[in-house]
Amino acid sequence: MKEALFFQLLRLVLTMPRHFSLQTSSRVGPALIAMGLGVVLVAQLCTVVPIATAMMLVGCGATQILATGSRRSQRLTAVNLMVYAALVCFAIAAQTHTAISGPASRVGLLLWLDHSVAVLLLAATVGLLSNPRAIS
Repeated sequence: MKEALFFQLLRLVLTMPRHFSLQTSSRVGPALIAMGLGVVLVAQLCTVVPIATAMMLVGCGATQILATGSRRSQRLTAVNLMVYAALVCFAIAAQTHTAISGPASRVGLLLWLDHSVAVLLLAATVGLLSNPRAIS
């Protein structure tokens, strides 16, 4: 049951570029950034909240703003996405290391879900940027 749900979610994310355009709204990027920063602020108060997905939401928002701006640069957008992808990879590695090296292993469903959603968001953003009709 869980595997079927995971594969349905994966199929939805991978086919998202066909159904979604980066120019659907000028508020999408700032909204993604605000959601990501909100989760990061909550994580400062409650230390069990993983933040890899929040960091990727900020990255998706920044990439969306760059991709739809008046002075679009494909190279700058690609560099922006690579920087956020690296930051998310570091966050995933740090969270996993902290969970494994603790006195009791704290690798739970929430941590795996956070990592999975962050990677799926990255794949969806790359898919959107590789679709020229989504950006133009």
